[in-house]
Amino acid sequence: MSRQLETTWAPERLWTAAACGAALWAVWDSEAYAFNGLVLSGRPALAGAVGAAASLVLLWHARRPVLVASLAAVGHLLAYVPGALGLAMFATGTRVPDRRGLVVPVAAGTALALVGIRGGTPAPGLRENSVALALALGPLLAGYAIGRHHERSAADRRRMGELERERALWAERATAQERSRIARDMHDTLAHRLSGIVLTANALLSSPAALPGASSRAVERIRSDGRKALEELRETLGLLEPGGCAGRATAPADRIVTLVEEVRRDGTRAELHVDGHPEVLPEPVQLTAYRVVQESLTNVARYAPGAAIAVTLCCNPDGLRVEVTDTGARRPVEAVLPSGGSGLAGLAQRVAQLGGAFTAEPRGEGFTVRALLPHASARAVEEG
Repeated sequence: MSRQLETTWAPERLWTAAACGAALWAVWDSEAYAFNGLVLSGRPALAGAVGAAASLVLLWHARRPVLVASLAAVGHLLAYVPGALGLAMFATGTRVPDRRGLVVPVAAGTALALVGIRGGTPAPGLRENSVALALALGPLLAGYAIGRHHERSAADRRRMGELERERALWAERATAQERSRIARDMHDTLAHRLSGIVLTANALLSSPAALPGASSRAVERIRSDGRKALEELRETLGLLEPGGCAGRATAPADRIVTLVEEVRRDGTRAELHVDGHPEVLPEPVQLTAYRVVQESLTNVARYAPGAAIAVTLCCNPDGLRVEVTDTGARRPVEAVLPSGGSGLAGLAQRVAQLGGAFTAEPRGEGFTVRALLPHASARAVEEG
């Protein structure tokens, strides 16, 4: 397979300067010496023009390498232009695929050098023939060495690229396997425990006479929360599985309405203000907004019982603005069990992954959580 090596091994300006120098050499040589090639000897003006043309045509060697080399060889035989011949041999050497490919260029260069020198010297001796061979074969071998070096460098870069892609593939496989393992472990532990809680609640509710009214409502709440926890756990497990998706029946933005309604049913004053259509935003934006509202409402129930809550979703050109504000506790705070979650710090990380901004700070007697979720960054995360 022949090698198609682009001759970017030399800067374009350097090659242009070399071709122009060969042309000037040809013009000067035609005026300085009486012998001007096998055909044009004795006609210095014509020999200089042919030599200059044979040199300048080398500027197009990258596009038409065979044609340019042939024209330089013909020019050398007509007007004796060793500079143009040397550059043509150099360019030819960069395209030789291997050592066996050197046979023809070496033979051609030898013939051109030994025949062409007779147009520059009437009776060339050993010295003249040696110089002619050096001017032809030296650039050929130099071009061959440089071409092979750049070919090896290109092959090394290709191998490095392949190794990098293979490393990334193995890392992706390892990540997928780890996510699958985590999903199985969560299914075998958390899902099992939550299912047991729901089944126990079902068993208690199946005999309502055994439970007073308040206890029955508490068990009903336990069953409801357990079912919701199971649904969210299954969604998370679906995301962890390789190539999996949560497969939600409703968009996360729509489920924020359900969150607020549940808080109202518990006797908490809660308002929801929606400006725009967050349900059409990218999935990462909706899911992060849902988690912000969910965590904020949970914190209000735990640390500010009796507080009034205002939830705001506003679609701006810069992104989705989420704000949850409470008025502060209106009843004594009972002893709170540790949640085991990452809380506000986890929310800040979620928002930061989308390139957004997150704040959580006291406001008057209450607390305010704000998040700005940009659209563009979320689309990049979703596509990636």
